[in-house]
Amino acid sequence: MCPAENFESSNSSRTVLERCLQLSKITDEEQRLTRTYFTQAHSDCNNLVDEWMKQAGMQVQHDDMGNIIGSYSTHGKNENPPVLIIGSHLDTVVDAGKFDGILGVLVAIESISNLHQNKMRLPISIKVIGYANEEGVRFPCARTGSKAIAGVLNNRELTVSDKNNVTFQDAQYQFINRSSHPIVPVEVLNQNLVGCLEIHIEQGPVLSSSDIPVGIVTSIQGADRYTVKILGTAGHAGTVPVSSRKDAMRYASKLIDALYELSIKNDFMLTIGVVDIKPGATGTIPGEVVFTIDARSEDDIKRRKQINQCVSNFSECLSKHGLKMQFLNTYSSDTKKCSKELNSVLDEFIRECGITPFYLKSGAGHDVLSFYDIVPISMLFVSCKDGVSHIPEEYVFIQDVDLATKILTEVIIKMRSANEF
Repeated sequence: MCPAENFESSNSSRTVLERCLQLSKITDEEQRLTRTYFTQAHSDCNNLVDEWMKQAGMQVQHDDMGNIIGSYSTHGKNENPPVLIIGSHLDTVVDAGKFDGILGVLVAIESISNLHQNKMRLPISIKVIGYANEEGVRFPCARTGSKAIAGVLNNRELTVSDKNNVTFQDAQYQFINRSSHPIVPVEVLNQNLVGCLEIHIEQGPVLSSSDIPVGIVTSIQGADRYTVKILGTAGHAGTVPVSSRKDAMRYASKLIDALYELSIKNDFMLTIGVVDIKPGATGTIPGEVVFTIDARSEDDIKRRKQINQCVSNFSECLSKHGLKMQFLNTYSSDTKKCSKELNSVLDEFIRECGITPFYLKSGAGHDVLSFYDIVPISMLFVSCKDGVSHIPEEYVFIQDVDLATKILTEVIIKMRSANEF
């Protein structure tokens, strides 16, 4: 029998899913879910999560990096108790699904609510965090909120602008001014920590294809993001011979194709997610093309060396044809392994629920990465239907959410001392 069986688990999972649906209606855009950094939707989302955290017995803070932090206080007189961090992100990609990131925050809130309703207090402090800007959609930086809390945020990431030339500082100022809650400076949590956990949908087909409800993550593969700008010369599409054009799109497509071929030959993931062509007219030769690169694999050194070499060689080719190129690394994360000790605790309670634990790697990056160098990290994946994510068809099953909530609740209960993990 699962140890947390005494809690109203079916009601808990139903609450989690209903709240996921409520948050899916808070969006930057009509007709589709897009919730990005420092927008009105970001503020509205945090306001609703604030209500749920308080109902669960937590004290709530909103910080100037856009994070929302719910603290479940300890019993006793320890003024500096050990801290367990549990959280995920509340922002989304463009035209997103309802569960990526959000599910993990709401499962954590519901687990704390279970403890609160049963008047259970522990000798540790639990911090449930809804991180800001994990996705990096509005600005060319990602995991901003969790990096700030972990104390590893590079100030360079605060000097960026969005596609409308709104600076990070201006967007932050607007976010703070519109808030209906006091905004405090971000609190760095890098002392007296016992662990950092994240519940997240798998975003891939491994669990779903094997009909496995949850999985324990062994490692999170490394990832890099780049922005490439190719500068040519715009001109009339009907008068300039193709052979003599400095067509930015023509050369951008060659580089993109070379990068994809490189990724296939060397077994790393590569995606060109955004392409912006200027002037952007049917009858005009493109004078400028900007595109993004997302590259991922477990071998960080090999991946980076190959991409940099490919781009460097292509830059020389462009110079010979009178074009220029700018190449900027906007995000980097090394491959990280999850804590065996934390994973063993997850393993224990999965077994107690009558399920054989399943271990897998994560192909996507996650907020726990920000805490890797300061505290043990662990992740529990929840199966998503057909492995689909980052699109509206993203879906989870209530029984899997039920199980994840039971496991997390019991892991928290197990924290009887700072040395438990």
